Amino acid sequence: MPARMEWRPEHGSGPMWVDGVAVEPASLLPEELAARVIAWNDAFVDEDMLPIDGPGDAVWLAEGKQLLASVREALSESHEIVGTEPWWGEPPA
Repeated sequence: MPARMEWRPEHGSGPMWVDGVAVEPASLLPEELAARVIAWNDAFVDEDMLPIDGPGDAVWLAEGKQLLASVREALSESHEIVGTEPWWGEPPA
């Protein structure tokens, strides 16, 4: 059974989490994809980027959706990647 992994950006950690513990992208993903995921998460500098009380940062959110799809593809054999917020393009898990 694949391990369940949450997709959630955070300041300084994430966006990949297993049982509340941040997973280093480079430990599981190909080098180029890991670098893109890390750079994207590092760009998360303000809660206003999320569409909680406003529209959020549309470009950053779109890149997050694309990266989520790429991470799911790369880890499809070992992990179930779930989003817990509706802005990742699916109902929260």
